[in-house]
Amino acid sequence: MQAALSEPLSLPQQDRDIAATVHRERGRLLAYIRRWIADAAEAEDILQESLYELVLAYRMMQPVEQAGAWLARVARNRIIDRFRRRSSRPRAVAAPADEEDPR
Repeated sequence: MQAALSEPLSLPQQDRDIAATVHRERGRLLAYIRRWIADAAEAEDILQESLYELVLAYRMMQPVEQAGAWLARVARNRIIDRFRRRSSRPRAVAAPADEEDPR
């Protein structure tokens, strides 16, 4: 997957190419994600989402010329989405300590 697709590949060949790319890029991509995301489970979610995007792109015959750079860009976009989602959530406002519980 380092070079652009020039002709359609059979599904078994696609599977082998995808598996080879995932095997080659997984560790480096996870390390990149962990620099920004401290939670291991959340980092793994972003990794899986990024790899899923790779599979979708490859299955739709969209050329992915530099898989490592492409995956890093997808992961970065997912990380940004998570930070935006967190910052847009309304924050709970604590009641002042001198007020009684209305129950």
